[in-house]
Amino acid sequence: MRTRVVAAVAVLGMSFAVPAHGAEGWREVALPFLWPRNGVEGIGASGPSDVWIAGYQGSIPIFSPPLSTIVWTDGNPVVRRWDGTAWREYPLPGFSGDGRVTRVAASASGTWVLGRGNGAQGIYLARFASGAFTRVAAPAGLSTATDLTAGPAGIWLSGVDSSSQVFLARWDGAAWQRTPVPAGFFGLTSVTGTGANEAFATGERVRPAPGQGTRYAALRWNGTSWSETAVPDQADGADGGLVSAAAAAPADVWAVGAFSTASGSKLRRWNGSTWQSAPQPAELPYPQRVVSDGAGRLWLAGQNEAGTTVLLRRTSTGWSVVPAPALRLTSITALPGADVLWAAGTTANDRTAVMTTP
Repeated sequence: MRTRVVAAVAVLGMSFAVPAHGAEGWREVALPFLWPRNGVEGIGASGPSDVWIAGYQGSIPIFSPPLSTIVWTDGNPVVRRWDGTAWREYPLPGFSGDGRVTRVAASASGTWVLGRGNGAQGIYLARFASGAFTRVAAPAGLSTATDLTAGPAGIWLSGVDSSSQVFLARWDGAAWQRTPVPAGFFGLTSVTGTGANEAFATGERVRPAPGQGTRYAALRWNGTSWSETAVPDQADGADGGLVSAAAAAPADVWAVGAFSTASGSKLRRWNGSTWQSAPQPAELPYPQRVVSDGAGRLWLAGQNEAGTTVLLRRTSTGWSVVPAPALRLTSITALPGADVLWAAGTTANDRTAVMTTP
């Protein structure tokens, strides 16, 4: 089971350079005190007074005899909520020892966090309601969790099982229900909902011929089961998968392919019936994330040839460059129904920061 696609999503801009022009159009929201060597790995929002960050603090270097080198610990988990005026901290019941929170999924129906702990801690899931988190047991059979998403189609958890097979589960209001996935898929990075009974899981699948590598892939959920929807391959047949997807409307879903040396566009668009290759803006040779506010607005984030963070917004005629945050991005999200973005990452001097548009 390969996980390179997942890694590309988790760290949006590991090699990004910070824009030299600064953060025009963006303002920094000062973080609360965090222990040194911290980071924000996920950001989510359901409204202007309900913005969440997830990450870690207090990571320390230790010597690993098996690797004969220094490795950094996960540190301790961080979850904070912006209530419109200040950051609030809430206890994570049952999270003992070191570990980190890697994803936060916020929606009108509630907020969920996904984390991992060392040793017996394993997968950590918790739901926020009535001002507090409640730990929720991970679904049986899930070995590694890679993403947690919230949207019109509900709360979805993705990962792999003990046999390294794709694992997709949906929260039914009381428990996680695993949904069978067609054979040949792996590295499904996330689930993007377009309605109560429609969603897309994007990632990669093995090519039909043995030893021929992998290709872009997407599954469609009809409220009952998953089925494959054909996605145009990369122009030169290079290996790769889709690492990010967002929906402006049920017939306007966009997906981004993983970074590779392949020629041709890495953008794919679902038009309501088929996936098609979409023109890629010249200003963004390396797109890595697409986000939506759920009300028709779309943004593309990535980097240019110089390694500088670039942000584009979808218009009626194509994609238009807009000011980018002065960060090496790790996560970016849009407020539902609003023309407002929140982003997390590191500054030029490696300081963890969170920014938003006015």
